[in-house]
Amino acid sequence: MIPQAGVSCAPLSQLRSAPPPNKPTRIMQTKKLCAPHVMLAALMASCLPPAFGQAVPAPTATSDDEVIVLSEFTVVSSSLRESMITAQERKRERFEISDSIVADDINKLPDFSVTDALSRISGIQIDRERGEGNGNVAIRGISQTESLLNGREIFSAEGGSRQFNMSELPAEMLAGIDVYKSSAANIIEGGLGGTIDVRLRRPFDFKGLEAVASVRGIYGDLVDEMKFQYSALASNRFKVGRGELGILVNFTYQERSWREDFMNPGTPKTYNVSGYGDVQVPNGSYEGVTAGSRERSGVNAVVQYVPFKGLEIYAEGTFSELKTVQDTYGVFFTPANDSGIDPTSLVLHPGTKDATVVRFTDKVSVGTYDTVRDTMEKHRLFAIGAKWNKDALSLKADLSYTDAYSVLHQEGLNTGNNFASGIDLLIDNRGKVASTSTDADLADASDYRITSLSYVDRPYNGDMTALAVDAEYKLSKGFFTSVLAGTRYAMRNANNGNGMINTGGVNIATDGSYTPVNAHLFTQPYPDYFTSGNNGSAASRGVWHGNQSLIRGNIVKFRQDFGITAPLPTGPSNGIMGRWNIDEDTLTGYAMGKFQVRGVFDGAVGLRFARTEENIDSARQDKLPDNTIVRTPLSVSNSYNDLLPSLNTRFFLQDDFFLRVSLSKTLTRPTLPSLAPSLSLTQMVEESQNTGSSGNPDLKPVRAWNYDLSLEKYFSKSASAYLALFYKDVEGYISDTKTPETYDGHTYMISRPANMGDGKVKGFELGGQIFLDFLPGWLSGFGAQANYTYVDSEVDNAQFPNKVPLNNLSKHSFNLILMYEYQKFSARVAYNWRDKFYVGSFTYLDLNTTPPTATLYPQYMADYGWLDASVSYSFNKRVRLSIDGTNLLNTIRTKYTGLEHLKNNAWVNDVQFVASLTIRL
Repeated sequence: MIPQAGVSCAPLSQLRSAPPPNKPTRIMQTKKLCAPHVMLAALMASCLPPAFGQAVPAPTATSDDEVIVLSEFTVVSSSLRESMITAQERKRERFEISDSIVADDINKLPDFSVTDALSRISGIQIDRERGEGNGNVAIRGISQTESLLNGREIFSAEGGSRQFNMSELPAEMLAGIDVYKSSAANIIEGGLGGTIDVRLRRPFDFKGLEAVASVRGIYGDLVDEMKFQYSALASNRFKVGRGELGILVNFTYQERSWREDFMNPGTPKTYNVSGYGDVQVPNGSYEGVTAGSRERSGVNAVVQYVPFKGLEIYAEGTFSELKTVQDTYGVFFTPANDSGIDPTSLVLHPGTKDATVVRFTDKVSVGTYDTVRDTMEKHRLFAIGAKWNKDALSLKADLSYTDAYSVLHQEGLNTGNNFASGIDLLIDNRGKVASTSTDADLADASDYRITSLSYVDRPYNGDMTALAVDAEYKLSKGFFTSVLAGTRYAMRNANNGNGMINTGGVNIATDGSYTPVNAHLFTQPYPDYFTSGNNGSAASRGVWHGNQSLIRGNIVKFRQDFGITAPLPTGPSNGIMGRWNIDEDTLTGYAMGKFQVRGVFDGAVGLRFARTEENIDSARQDKLPDNTIVRTPLSVSNSYNDLLPSLNTRFFLQDDFFLRVSLSKTLTRPTLPSLAPSLSLTQMVEESQNTGSSGNPDLKPVRAWNYDLSLEKYFSKSASAYLALFYKDVEGYISDTKTPETYDGHTYMISRPANMGDGKVKGFELGGQIFLDFLPGWLSGFGAQANYTYVDSEVDNAQFPNKVPLNNLSKHSFNLILMYEYQKFSARVAYNWRDKFYVGSFTYLDLNTTPPTATLYPQYMADYGWLDASVSYSFNKRVRLSIDGTNLLNTIRTKYTGLEHLKNNAWVNDVQFVASLTIRL
């Protein structure tokens, strides 16, 4: 019987392992057996009967935990073909169901960004923003994944996340990425859907001296601007007495300008139209441009020292920073509840009462919502440790410290137009992108005034100290080939500093007078948005906006210009309700055994124990019978235990033909802010769009039983095919409840998380890769990769009576990559497509009813494809020139409400071109 979560367990003294180290697998002959990233447990073996002690030769493969000896070095790929071969070998020789990405040269992943590279793996889906993949990565439909860096747990501070935002890390720093889709007892718990281990370079990866530098220029066609990026790596190995010392330093700096145009014709709203009755029409529009720049920088420094054979001592430090500077020029056209509608303008979608074309004849107000939104995210990791082995025994100890910081600074100003009775507005939502037009003249700056100013400051902090100790003992006889035990103790803290400061919209000229314009207004600098046949807006191109160059970093002076003398607040407006601090300690231990029947099967079985203790400092809010609001400090402590069994077995059906069978239990703990009952409020220009959020200290982890099968055929060192089936039984899925609540005279739609029930995720992956090595001459340079994923899901959701799909999950997705590499020339074309997916719901709050009436609308992203390409030429072994292009199809992403013809959002991003020069000294 498998013990269930929550049982009382005695304290464990077993050793708990650090995650699998990042040392890349060496290229091996196809008949050798190898199990990188899998550890064994002495405790499990001690419970087995003597009958398992028969002599069976242990696998000859090299373990990733083996201490480096002086003559060894890791194979470093320097081409597309070599990276594919290495990635295939890493997948082949693991017990777990997994995939790998290997950099096709130093300072060069196959794709432009880390998340774009991940999207090429079957079963992985990503979101996009600002022209690149963002940090939201889902494995087989589940976004709750575990993030590792060189095998150590990492996270981003933003939102108290459990995961690391992969967009923070410069892609040039990576040696590769390993994605574990099935779990094992030695892998750090936390990945409900899987684990992503990012591997950086180390000095013993190289044979000796290695020095590489590269420079890139990147151009975006919409923003019409070029920026430059630089990276350098230097590594060497030195003989020191009987031993050897390795030192590596890697530095990367990236800057990229971007632009994203958006059009939102609004969620449906019911109007009564003469001759038609009740009709659903687009509720105005919000349209405009977001533009800015992103700066990434990263440093990785590693020292490895082998004083004598059998002992390695190491120290390493990693730093990454991502800065985003963003300007948004948004225009609101908002019809009143009694705006007139021209019946002759209506065009209804066939068979519905949904208008795709409508003309409001009057009482449409015009305003802008212009913001500067700047963010900074930092991450640091420091680690020291040692590995020792002698004969059959190996030991490892690793001490690490990681901290993360995230801050959002947002300063906004809103304008209004001096039209006493409003204007007319035509909305045509029949095309892929809606269009708007008006007969009013919006180009006269004297018709505008600044109506309100806003300021937001939102910090997040996090840090963790972790100590891990491992011990492995290889057996010369018996069913089990080795055993391993490990323990890990981690102390994590997360908080939101002094809390989010949000002034909301501070009203200006409350007496109705209009503020002089002076230099506070200007027309936004991108009048061509959504042109080139993409429909878009004629209405908003003459609108005047707040001058953002005056407000960035000068919000106090800007407020003073309009007579606002009150100082900016130093804390959240809701006081202690806006602050939280969480301490979390985890103690884990595991037992695991590798086993083998030569020529029949091999694998690993283990059991992991995890104890979690949390202390949450926040506040609660109560309403007394007389409606008085009372806020008091609150401290909550929780603890729980989990037992997580796992089995990974590889059956040898034929030479190079495997069947993998995996069974495991996994968990993901709730995000840290979701545990705090603190309250955050966001006030918008339109009160019906005011939102807020609060946590729930009673949340429990989401747990899942995972069942996996995988058939894999390896035709050659560069060709393979696979079919993988998976089923996940999810317990305690978390979703948000939404209710309207009033604070300080304003109504907000407040969301709170809750464990709602169970869910099921099932599907399959089909894929393969090939290089035509069997063809003569230049024809042997052709190659391809392709994969297809089907995922079906249903989970409980508090907002709907029936089960719904998981958020951000496409039922169908595929990748197709065509490659050519021969002698000095290589080329690659990569296409990624995903089906429509549910992104959540929009709640429209009708303030004209008492109490306010909330109408819930499900929202979906429509299917879309993304095309990237690259070509490179190596002049010699030291100099390479590359040209890359992203978003070559000029993809327009769209979102709709309920039904596809009710489009309510569209985005278009830059087509980007990159020229790179790499020099190896």
